Amino acid sequence: MERISLVAKRVRNAAAFCKFQKFSTPTTMQVTMSDIRLGPEHLERRISARFGDQINSGKRSGAYRQLIEETETGYPYKHGRKFRVKSFYLGYLYHQLARLTEDVDKKRRFLECALTHYQNFIQRKGNDEEQFFACLSAGILLQALDQPWPEAEEIFLAAYELYPQRGEPIDQIIQHYLSIQQWPIAFLFSSSAKDQFYGKLPDQGNWGIDKSFYNWRVLHLHTAACFSLGRMQEATETFCFLHSLTLRHLEIFLREEIDLIWSQKNLFPEFEIYATNSA
Repeated sequence: MERISLVAKRVRNAAAFCKFQKFSTPTTMQVTMSDIRLGPEHLERRISARFGDQINSGKRSGAYRQLIEETETGYPYKHGRKFRVKSFYLGYLYHQLARLTEDVDKKRRFLECALTHYQNFIQRKGNDEEQFFACLSAGILLQALDQPWPEAEEIFLAAYELYPQRGEPIDQIIQHYLSIQQWPIAFLFSSSAKDQFYGKLPDQGNWGIDKSFYNWRVLHLHTAACFSLGRMQEATETFCFLHSLTLRHLEIFLREEIDLIWSQKNLFPEFEIYATNSA
């Protein structure tokens, strides 16, 4: 009898311990559209606050996995505003998880999940920055998953139509046409992009702003398009101006970016002449 009582006591103690453990586990991280509109830095700060020790020990992927599970089971919404929040948040979490995953098959599954959730968000239509970023991300994911280019290009152009002052979708299009050696098409896009976006960093926005594109990279893309098309005078003039930026505005470049630009001087036989005349 005494033994039974002792076992029963241990069971009760174990149950109490489990109950305490469950109660002590951090509550589900509730995310609203207001949180999303504050951008990825805000979301990451909240994630770090929720999983401090786990994040600090380099296990961020574990935090993303737990948040994905909680969101998929704890947000049973299939329509309306809360479904849009759920779709965007899951798209973001899966995309982040894919970036931290080395296993090829797992990475692909995470990318596919991210794409599905962003597409769910896009289908609910909107004209906000989050809609722009979801379209931009969906296009990038389609490329990463080796889907037909016309699908990606269509969604990049849809993103651009939402926010014509944002150049990141056009950046992706130029890079694609350069990569497949379609120089005339790359030149058409880079010519207008140089005029429209160089030096015109958006003064508002929390999602997907690539400062390097506005500060200098659009010039580098246009140089590549001109050079590949044989428009050497325009290529040289653009490159000389870009090179001068590395001397006058070091703060907008990384060291390796400056090294890359300087290493390309030999491609332009008349570089010294143009550089001297523009000095």
